[in-house]
Amino acid sequence: MKVQHADGSSSITASRRRGKNLMATPNAGDIRVFQYARPWLVDPMPDRARELWNRCEMCLASYMHSSSKSPKVDCRHYCGDRPCTPHKREGVVCNDCRRYDPCWHRILIIKLAADGDVLRTTCLLPSLRMKYPSAHITWVTERSAEPLLRNNPLVDRIWAPPEKFLLNLTGEQFDLVLNSDTDPSSCHLAGAARGRRKLGFIAGAHGEPLARGRAAECWHQMGIWDHLKQANRKTYPTIIHEIAGVSDSGSRPLLSLTAEEIIEAQRALARKGWRPSPGRTVVGINTGAGVRWPEKSLPMETLEGVVGQLAKRKDLGRMLLFGGPSERERNQHLSKKFGAHVVDTGTENSVRQFAALMSQADVLLVADTLALHVGLALRKYVVAHFGPTSPWEIDLYGFGEKIVPATDSVGCYCNGCVKTPKCNELISSTTVTEAIFRGLAASCSAPRAAPGTP
Repeated sequence: MKVQHADGSSSITASRRRGKNLMATPNAGDIRVFQYARPWLVDPMPDRARELWNRCEMCLASYMHSSSKSPKVDCRHYCGDRPCTPHKREGVVCNDCRRYDPCWHRILIIKLAADGDVLRTTCLLPSLRMKYPSAHITWVTERSAEPLLRNNPLVDRIWAPPEKFLLNLTGEQFDLVLNSDTDPSSCHLAGAARGRRKLGFIAGAHGEPLARGRAAECWHQMGIWDHLKQANRKTYPTIIHEIAGVSDSGSRPLLSLTAEEIIEAQRALARKGWRPSPGRTVVGINTGAGVRWPEKSLPMETLEGVVGQLAKRKDLGRMLLFGGPSERERNQHLSKKFGAHVVDTGTENSVRQFAALMSQADVLLVADTLALHVGLALRKYVVAHFGPTSPWEIDLYGFGEKIVPATDSVGCYCNGCVKTPKCNELISSTTVTEAIFRGLAASCSAPRAAPGTP
């Protein structure tokens, strides 16, 4: 404001009006224009008010620190875009949550297909947890295999299908990236992922698989040379553990079915007239093996002989027939011929429905297909017959029997074999039936375990 002095001179002084600092500036024509001064130069708040305000700020900061607005982002339960499970169920926040589970290692597993291969690779999970107890595990797979990983307690996240999570794959940092497949999609995903350490395979400059480690190189050689594949005597669990650089814990594949899924499977069988009979064991037969390897499946004449011999046993319940769409005609034929001795469980079931139905059997007769790995995960006694694929890669974990035909073409991976007789035709119904009888005796004396137990 303008102040008139006694000597007739005048000056411009600063004043406060309504708590705001005003400062006059000269302008043309000796006109004085007031403007707001910068507020941080002059503190308009009295000392007592400032002291109280500082106390309020300290209280607010303390509240913010103790509330859910300061999350522990390294916790296994942390979601980022939504409340975590402990908060929704118990109302706890990070600082007073007893379920805080820090993750010190972040592992990315890339295993896209096929469904059976995805399931059998889950035997690696307990071993990874043993080496990395606080690991956070993300699994990338195709949409068809996602149900096999669902509810798995050792898998924190499932990214399926992979193309939906490309930004996540290239944006997040992982301590370990593991890809055991040599197909181009898996190798490119492994190469694009941000990982401090990568094992298995990544894509080269021209899309070719590049092995990361001696074990991966040996696995690659077996994949491109049939004679090396046929000469291999290591099991798949041993090979995959060597590629991952962890000790084999001896764990089975893991498949976690819910109680509701088991009950629904029992209801579905009840609608077909099947009920468990006390004191009677149940044999389940997966009648085919898909369309890629026709020689994996037993001939229909062999299956008829097996079912006919089992039907004579009075201590057995009704046999369960399993399969997919390609086994529809086979199952219908056996149901029509043997009537009340068998039950067709259907060929349009989802993967998890298929597994829940298989859980009702005590002994399973299967080929080297998804049903084999489901049976192992469910801890069933498995009688597995082989032909063009390697029986030596399969580990039955001491609770099953392999039927291998007496021919040097076993494990040749020949699709559309021209030899006569073919390898699957060398397996007799009597051989299969005797193996099932041994399985029934072993199943009755073995303690039952929950499906999916490591």
